[in-house]
Amino acid sequence: MRVLAFLNQKGGVGKTTLAANVGAGLVRLGRSVLLVDLDPQGHLTRAFGADPGGPGLHEALSGSAPAADLLVQAEGALLLPASPELAGADTVFASLPGKERLLARVLERLPEADACILDCPPNLGLLAVNALAAAHAVVVPVQAEFLALAGLGAVMDTVDAARGFNPGLTVLGVALTRYVHRKRLCREVDTSVRRHFPALRLETRVRESVALAEAPGFGKSIFAYAPKSNGALDCLNLAREIAARGLS
Repeated sequence: MRVLAFLNQKGGVGKTTLAANVGAGLVRLGRSVLLVDLDPQGHLTRAFGADPGGPGLHEALSGSAPAADLLVQAEGALLLPASPELAGADTVFASLPGKERLLARVLERLPEADACILDCPPNLGLLAVNALAAAHAVVVPVQAEFLALAGLGAVMDTVDAARGFNPGLTVLGVALTRYVHRKRLCREVDTSVRRHFPALRLETRVRESVALAEAPGFGKSIFAYAPKSNGALDCLNLAREIAARGLS
């Protein structure tokens, strides 16, 4: 099972949108997918119409419930939902031995899949560290605007630091989100990413899409909500590109 962490320390870059819809896209490409919501806000959980207020990842990490019993269906994928108690993870798990590898041990007890997608919180707390310890590769969503671009170097530094406890960790790619070709700023950011990270920039640019913003409110992926939209086309192409780069 290839574990892919969708990570960016900056919020609002489309991280959860990509995690949800790339996961759903991989299912449509015939891949088996496990989704894990590591964000206490539970946005990935809500995106598939599941309840982030019940038992979920926190109970799996603490060992108070078997992880496999907490999985819910998510449009052909399996989802390990977030739970509210995750907000206190840095305090609750701080004294546990091997606290950086709690998630890795949970994943070992879950059904095998072609891909496991981790939706990370927008910070570098213990949950994000657990994701980096468990992942084989990182996908970095970057909104096509300069503040998000400025944070890209920080993400790369974070991945470099994580190799101290996960030497095999790689960056699978950088995905541009909320892209509008007619906007000069978007084109300039695209050019900058291509110039500074030529091997990492994913070719698919996920265009600004009202449907992508609306779909989570209905508890659906873009494919279930607006299958003929630009958002669906872009996310399927991105899923296809990620599969080619990161899945056997």
